[in-house]
Amino acid sequence: MQKTDLENIVKKYYPQIKKLGLNFKSDETKVVDHLKKYLQQMLNDLDEDEMASIMLNAMDFSNAFYTDFEGIEYEIFFDSLQKISKEEIKFKNVINEVSKETYEKGIGTSKLKFDFNGDKYDYTATFYYDWFDVKIISFLNKIIEEKGLDKRIIIFGDMNVSYITYQTPDFCQKIKEIFPMLEADVL
Repeated sequence: MQKTDLENIVKKYYPQIKKLGLNFKSDETKVVDHLKKYLQQMLNDLDEDEMASIMLNAMDFSNAFYTDFEGIEYEIFFDSLQKISKEEIKFKNVINEVSKETYEKGIGTSKLKFDFNGDKYDYTATFYYDWFDVKIISFLNKIIEEKGLDKRIIIFGDMNVSYITYQTPDFCQKIKEIFPMLEADVL
């Protein structure tokens, strides 16, 4: 079996990732070094599209963050959004109230309360063990739109990686043109 040429794949896709407008510190050498940590057999089994997706894991973005939506607390999620927006969107007093009964059953709803850019909001989140209710992203985007901001919270990636960024909605089209194997959506 032929060994995957990591250097050439990174040379090909690294500039493409830059075209998306994502800010990262990782240079090409660091990306290659990160990819070398994967089992060679696994890398050999991936096609180029899959390798481009895996490269995202090797990138340290200042305007996007990785999440798998399991085990992430709303406060951490909101703090990450605030950081990648360079505080254009600000969250304070984030509280997720879960009743003892719901917590013990592992299923039900929780009451999420938070201040967003100076206004108070409540959201009833679906509670299912440690899963994050992704519908909160739609709720937040509606608020962002109502406040007249141009950007939106966008999720992008594939079945291996999920990233959140705060960009103008045209980011979705850019990512689909440059990386048709990745999904991007404003929820």
